[in-house]
Amino acid sequence: MKKVIFIAAIAISSLSYGQDLSYSYYNYVMNRFNLNPAFAGNNGNISAMLNTKTHMAGFNNSPRNTMFGMHAPINLSQGVGARVVSDRRGAYQVDKYDAVYSYQIQLDDRSDLRFGVSAGAVNRKLNPTSIDNSEFLNQNDPTLVGGYFDETNFIAGVGLVYDFENLQIGLSAPNLIDGSD
Repeated sequence: MKKVIFIAAIAISSLSYGQDLSYSYYNYVMNRFNLNPAFAGNNGNISAMLNTKTHMAGFNNSPRNTMFGMHAPINLSQGVGARVVSDRRGAYQVDKYDAVYSYQIQLDDRSDLRFGVSAGAVNRKLNPTSIDNSEFLNQNDPTLVGGYFDETNFIAGVGLVYDFENLQIGLSAPNLIDGSD
């Protein structure tokens, strides 16, 4: 039995891959809508938030992250929203745009369950002009001269939030579908 579990674990781990999604998670403690689409319209008001952060300010091409999101309720059980995220790290740039829809089911007078879906596009690219001393690089490198690392893909995610009085439990898969290879 232990051998079967070990072989299954190896097989599953060979199918998985790592990913850097930090551009999507900036300042999620204050802005849960950025992390989970189920939070769209959950507070009953129109909400907008702008987050921006620059790391190592004063250095050329220092990393900076900006996120703008806005969401609002349609009625007592539905909400909509939109998010724009821009992440710059040296020569690498990621821009994400998505629209969000959420639906709430009132379980009783003290608890509810909210579902959310998001869909949009993410653009990842390499900007060779942002590389310091780029004149020393091989100008015939296909990565630098072509559109090798310039792609726009469809992206979709889902989220779930269970609310019981002052307790919230949420699950989120913000990049459940990512059209990249």
